[in-house]
Amino acid sequence: MIVLSRYFLNSTSISRFSTCLLPKRCLSRIVLDAQAKGQPSSRPFPLHSCRCYAQKAKAAEIKEMPADKRKMKYIVMGAVGFGAYIVALIFYEKAALDERLKEERRAKSLTMQPLPYLQEPPPTPAIARSVYNPNDKSGLKLTLYQYQTCPFCCKVRAFLDYYGFSYDVVEVNSITRKDIKWSEYKKVPALVVEVPGDKKSTFIQLKDSNVIISLLSSCLRNPGESLDTLLASYPVYSDAENDNKLQFDNRYFIMYTEIEGLPKKQKYIKRERRLRRWVDDKFVHTISPNVFRTPSEALQAFHWYSQAGEWDKVFSSWERLLVVYAGAAVMWMIGKKLKKRYNISPDPRLTLYDQADLWVRELNEEDFVGGENPNLADLGMYGALSSMEGCKAFAEMLEKTKIGSWYDKMKGRIQERRGEYKLVERSIIT
Repeated sequence: MIVLSRYFLNSTSISRFSTCLLPKRCLSRIVLDAQAKGQPSSRPFPLHSCRCYAQKAKAAEIKEMPADKRKMKYIVMGAVGFGAYIVALIFYEKAALDERLKEERRAKSLTMQPLPYLQEPPPTPAIARSVYNPNDKSGLKLTLYQYQTCPFCCKVRAFLDYYGFSYDVVEVNSITRKDIKWSEYKKVPALVVEVPGDKKSTFIQLKDSNVIISLLSSCLRNPGESLDTLLASYPVYSDAENDNKLQFDNRYFIMYTEIEGLPKKQKYIKRERRLRRWVDDKFVHTISPNVFRTPSEALQAFHWYSQAGEWDKVFSSWERLLVVYAGAAVMWMIGKKLKKRYNISPDPRLTLYDQADLWVRELNEEDFVGGENPNLADLGMYGALSSMEGCKAFAEMLEKTKIGSWYDKMKGRIQERRGEYKLVERSIIT
């Protein structure tokens, strides 16, 4: 090895020898040995690139440094590290303070709204259709104000159908909105609940799809609690800093009066709540950019909406045509804006397929997210998907993903009213 090293160190092929025959660690020892003996190389070798040499040189430098200098170096390094920690702590405290101040300003801007009791019964609406279940003994008269293919309205209908509630449907004209002129709240879905009383009925106007689902679900899970008592658990605030937009507290929360065995269910409850939020915050926003991707797809979607909602029976001819053609144009433009706002891929189908695949993974090879039976997250996702069932995007999603099997199972369970036993057990809701 020594003979070879001397030969190659005195030749012009040192770089070829270094890369082909010897590892860097071995070569560094050869070069250092040659330099110590005063044997020059005809081609300079980049010693600084050798990790072994650099480590040894650094260790030797520190070892040869006087003790007072080494001590000062460690003190400086410690001071720099401590200073960085103090700076990071200051920034953290400032961010926390800003967040607290923001929450305080938000709290001051919020005004709690009175419970949603109506002083007078609403005008008699034009009922588009009625869903009747003879096993519904709750005593409640429910009237759902909706758009037939609104994802949030579809979520409410999926819930009501699964648990077997009887209800009337009022199809709101999305252009004129004449059916909800009596209401200060101009959005859908809205559920008017008539609770029979000894002398007169009480009317409650429930707003927001998740409040409707969570409140009625809490009624089914707590047979000993009245609707009035549970209603107080879902306060509503108006936000002065956000055009008095309504904020619905606890809308994803189910109330439990029986705490026995509840800690064991916490993981299941939190997962259900998380996926309900995901449907609203993520999946729903991919629907419009896909359904209204092009003007032709938007028009096809609205023709299907007209057929599914039986608009020819509900609206006059000019109203139906206005909703179909004006609605298609408006929603095509809105779909483009939503795609930018929510960072949806240039081809929105890719985002749709990704989110459908994510939902399939959440099943964990179970029939439903809820296990053997659907839970509220399943019902919410099914409702959102059913809003696009007759559209081109829906058919392509079934071809490209594996979500179709779950969807068909959900449709069967809802049509069979598999959750009806909960409503029967609850009986009268007061």
